[in-house]
Amino acid sequence: MEEMTVTTSPTDTKVEDMPVRTVVMTAQDIQDGAYRNAFDVFQSIEGLYAPLGEGAKQSFPTMTIRGLGSGYFGRNTPVIFLLNGHNITGTWGAYFSFADLQLIPASVIERVEVVKGPYSSIYGSGALGGVINIVTKQRFDKEISGHFEASVGSESFGNYEGYLGGNYKNFNWIAWGDYYQGDDRKYYRQDWQEVYGELGEGTTDMNKFGGSGQLDLPNGGIIQFLVAHEERDKTLSESRFYGDEHFKTTVYQLKYEGPLTKNLATKVYFNYNESEDWEPGDWGNGVSIPMRLDDPHYIASVGDYGPSKVWGAKALVNWKIGQHVITPGVEWRRQTTEYKTWAGNREILKGWHDGEQDIYSAFLEGQFVWGRFELTPSLRFDYWRTKGDVSGPDSEVVPWDGPGTAAGNSVTVLTGSMSGSTNESSLDPKIRAAYFLNQNVKLRAAAGQTFRAPTALELYNYDYSTVQDYAASGDLDPERVTSFEVGADTEWLNNRLLVSGTVFYSIAKDRIEYAPDPEKQNTKRFQNLDSNAYGLELAFRALLHQGLWFSTAAAFTNSEYDGGSFDGLDVPLIPNYKIYTALDYRYRRFSAHVGADFIGERTILNDPTVEGLAPTTVKDDGYVLVDAALRYDYPINQRLTAFVKLWGKNLLDQDYMVDGFFVYLEPYGGANFAPIAQGRTVYLTVGFDF
Repeated sequence: MEEMTVTTSPTDTKVEDMPVRTVVMTAQDIQDGAYRNAFDVFQSIEGLYAPLGEGAKQSFPTMTIRGLGSGYFGRNTPVIFLLNGHNITGTWGAYFSFADLQLIPASVIERVEVVKGPYSSIYGSGALGGVINIVTKQRFDKEISGHFEASVGSESFGNYEGYLGGNYKNFNWIAWGDYYQGDDRKYYRQDWQEVYGELGEGTTDMNKFGGSGQLDLPNGGIIQFLVAHEERDKTLSESRFYGDEHFKTTVYQLKYEGPLTKNLATKVYFNYNESEDWEPGDWGNGVSIPMRLDDPHYIASVGDYGPSKVWGAKALVNWKIGQHVITPGVEWRRQTTEYKTWAGNREILKGWHDGEQDIYSAFLEGQFVWGRFELTPSLRFDYWRTKGDVSGPDSEVVPWDGPGTAAGNSVTVLTGSMSGSTNESSLDPKIRAAYFLNQNVKLRAAAGQTFRAPTALELYNYDYSTVQDYAASGDLDPERVTSFEVGADTEWLNNRLLVSGTVFYSIAKDRIEYAPDPEKQNTKRFQNLDSNAYGLELAFRALLHQGLWFSTAAAFTNSEYDGGSFDGLDVPLIPNYKIYTALDYRYRRFSAHVGADFIGERTILNDPTVEGLAPTTVKDDGYVLVDAALRYDYPINQRLTAFVKLWGKNLLDQDYMVDGFFVYLEPYGGANFAPIAQGRTVYLTVGFDF
């Protein structure tokens, strides 16, 4: 196995030397497996569950990690997403902690690094459950190299992507493009056809392009830059419920890394992200839909989300003292958010929001090595300043009898405005320790606290699909997660057998979730909810025969709310177990992969905003997702290699719910519904490398 280093540490560190459980998925893993995007890669990592990994909304990080959920509606990811070490997690639209994981084509990814638990203080206070770093291809050993592939498949799937890259003297460069079209996401819900009739399906078009470069400096340092852009159109013209949607995002990154003196080195980051989303017309083409059972004439809304802008800058210094490294640093992030919601074919403005947030941070981390023992303490200070303006708090009912609607339709419009500001600060310690028992066994332990203050969208926001309620500046406390873990990693038989195990316990205090208000019917609002989680993670990888690897990544988790109206209920969407097992075979020009993802029972919460129901739960049965891939490479000449790949996902064609809530419709015989993921899909990919 090739030696792998992890760039999420202050100094590039070998995986086996990391003091916490670290998983690295390489470009070879992505190439040979049934992976179409970053979400697919996450499925094979223990303790990480990303169910919303398909279709038009596959970029949304509905993710759970070690019993920490993405919130009641999957809108608050508990991890920080990095792109080449730059934090790309931000607030966007109705998703309050978001990263566009479809921004980079799969063929451009060099590796994906996943570090879980109370990790480094360097990469932001929002890393409640861990850090995920997507690293793009940056160096080439030829003056010009290239890759192109075309994929077709079931459900009208088509994808065409490629890149050109190379090096010239001290400069490495890469440029890429990607076009995707498909209707592989099923936009229907259980039993909705009985209520509303056939809902229909739609198509998704995605266009991506970008490039990056790296200049090697005479002093041994480097300058890196990256520009990436994506546009996504969702067209659902035949759907009665969903409407069209357009999304675009652009990312700019700049990084300098180099020595200052013999024992001092520095890294300086700068990044700017901008995202925007808009829905051109009324959902359901202006047709009245009884989304609220108490108001059969209720009209759904459309929104203009954005632009959401994020600026970031960070500087750190690595000071080496013998085997030890001390890393002080500072960071600044600024984010602005705005959106408007409309009804009545965009003739009625229902509400609006403007917000901004500045985060000023300082951190200090040390890596101390004494023989076989390594200790890594760290400390981070964050100061958050948040301001916001939002329509309200008053409202009025505006009648509207537009085309295709029944008489008596009306729209609730917010009037007036509300503004405020709040400041939060926190000092958060972390400590990690590792002891190398011998060359083959590493024992590790970690403990730490992570902090995140509420964003402007969480503090100054309204729910535009129900009667409005607010979370004013004094209503939300910052999130705090305290985590503990112990584990061991072993390597035997010259790295042909690897076993890892981790026991963890997390206390989540004041997690900010967008959840139904149990005290007020037909109202959702942001609120603080406590929860606890504990579990066991296991990973096993063995070389059974030359080129044949067997691997298993398993996680067993228990997570439930602690106190409040949800006391004792399981945190939604977190399976009680998740086991991914795979066989991978590589021999000369041929590779094969087959994997099975065993997902255990999950809790689905009802939506108590309908008919004033009390919070209750149902258990969603477990399911199995089987994926497989066959690939053959054929060298045409010394420079050009063609390949063909046949691969498929969800080969057992199982339906499963991907949101953490359901709605119980008593007037319609107790039917329940929730979004359904895609069924069986099979793809054929052909391409070439040079």
